[in-house]
Amino acid sequence: TPLPLLIPLTTRGIRIRLDRSFQIEIAESDTYNVLELKFHEHYTARKVRAFLTGNTMLNGFSSSSLVKAVYSPTFHQILITAAHLQPPAISPSFPASFNYGSLAAAIGRNVAFSLGAFGYANNTLRDYLKTLDKEDIDLLTERIQCKTVDVGNWLHELAGISISIRAFDAYQEKKRSRCV
Repeated sequence: TPLPLLIPLTTRGIRIRLDRSFQIEIAESDTYNVLELKFHEHYTARKVRAFLTGNTMLNGFSSSSLVKAVYSPTFHQILITAAHLQPPAISPSFPASFNYGSLAAAIGRNVAFSLGAFGYANNTLRDYLKTLDKEDIDLLTERIQCKTVDVGNWLHELAGISISIRAFDAYQEKKRSRCV
């Protein structure tokens, strides 16, 4: 067994190393353990690296395969892949409302994922809640209330989706009328 004097030093060293690897400080009272955080951060990173398939325009809007973003639970951010900053998702030839709208669609489609316990849609929430004690449920309730405020803050972004679809439909119609 290690000397009692070395245990706090070892614990402190491990904590410093973990904080450096995560680039955030993990509080002692954190409900989720470090392995779960690491696993779900890896899960979201894998989604970011996924290839974007298809590049056709459907109904005057990008196909759903182009509208990809990932919620990062550890850093509380929405990550948008670089593919969104090039055609067909965004192009200088498109109206600005469509370009901003495609980003709004990427954000809006993935805001719901942040409501899951670890940043992805949780279909087994009822089973998950059964495993929690009262303190955990209180923390989760507080987190859900914060997420509800976040969703409210994103509503103006979500409105950009329908505006951009209408603007792009008008743009396509005008372009078609020039060709005829």
